[in-house]
Amino acid sequence: MRRRQSSHTTARQTSPSFIHARPRHKEEASPVVGSYLAIAGSVVSSVAIVMVNKHILSSGFPFASTLTALHQLFGFFFTNALIAWGVIPQLPPPMPKQRMARTVVAALYASGLVLMNQSLALNSVSFYQLLKMSCIPTIAVLQFLTYGTTISLATTLSLVLILCGVFISTTTDPTGGAPNTSHPANTGLYQMNSIASLLHAFYPSVIAVLAVVSTALSQILLNRSPDLKRLSSLQSLAALSFMSFLVCGTAAIAVDVGIYPGDWVRLVLSLSGVSNVLYSLLPSGFEWLLFSGEEMDVVMRAAVEGGTDYHEFLDGVSSRAYLTEHILGKFVSFINKVSGPSTPLSWVFVSCLLSVLTNLFGFAVIKETSAITYQVVGHFKTVLTLGIGALLFGTDGLVGAKGVGLLVALFGMILYSTCK
Repeated sequence: MRRRQSSHTTARQTSPSFIHARPRHKEEASPVVGSYLAIAGSVVSSVAIVMVNKHILSSGFPFASTLTALHQLFGFFFTNALIAWGVIPQLPPPMPKQRMARTVVAALYASGLVLMNQSLALNSVSFYQLLKMSCIPTIAVLQFLTYGTTISLATTLSLVLILCGVFISTTTDPTGGAPNTSHPANTGLYQMNSIASLLHAFYPSVIAVLAVVSTALSQILLNRSPDLKRLSSLQSLAALSFMSFLVCGTAAIAVDVGIYPGDWVRLVLSLSGVSNVLYSLLPSGFEWLLFSGEEMDVVMRAAVEGGTDYHEFLDGVSSRAYLTEHILGKFVSFINKVSGPSTPLSWVFVSCLLSVLTNLFGFAVIKETSAITYQVVGHFKTVLTLGIGALLFGTDGLVGAKGVGLLVALFGMILYSTCK
């Protein structure tokens, strides 16, 4: 009798639930009420921050990557202030076999944010929706490969219904078909030779794959890491936010400021004299590895204006002066834009506050339930947004396929919540 009961318990643990996860040990089980509160808080805070961010990005602050970096920096200072004031306990040292867990999860989490934003910039809205939906099967596969975790047939069916419904509801927008070709990765450099053209063709797909994998891995490790599981949501934010800020801040410098890694590399090579060696070995081919396509054109024009040969310019002292002025000039221009009178600073502060709540509830959902459940909650937010839009602006936008997709997704979520 005892053996039969143990087998039943193990079977239940392999099926994620919309209400709460089935942890390995009974004493680790989270209350159902806590899971419900975490889910409700995640939905409300996420919808609120999306609305606030849309207002900010359309009101004089069109810097999405910088806003994401500010969210992480604010979370770091906010949680560490709470620790200093004794509101939350001090962070315990990492567990002996988990010393790198916090750094790895933070880097993967921030990379997922950055790469998802890049994928949206490079691809169509429909492709981006497919990308977000692919996180669920990716998590399921990675959990099976790394931990041997399987999900029940009923859970699988509910997930299929959710993904189909969200796909129908969100990918029938006629404005979402064409990829964004205005990104620097789509200009200049990648038309220089066959290798560059090949990179141009596969670059958006590589970014998309990396975005999904990094997002899935960060959520799986957050749910599975013993070192992070023992931390509260506020402690988790304190432990992860600074590394996340470094990753997001680096991306913001490239995307919003316009200073790419090649600029820094080229400047270091010029100052150190290594570029002389590169130039002597490969005088007509090394520079395309160091500049973005947009900046390559600028460098060529600068060489022409200076009356020097293009490759001599790249190899000479003039390139050092140009790059220094180029980097400093872009920083000054960016700071002037950010500090301008049209920047909605009060709304940026509100967005940072909401980001703390969004991260706290998001961490709670992942820890108390599962990474797959967190993704389901994310799709529920999408469905809820569509439903609220229909209530506020009329149901014309949900007629036909969109309305059917909404109903299918809702039915799948109800079925998922009943899976045991």
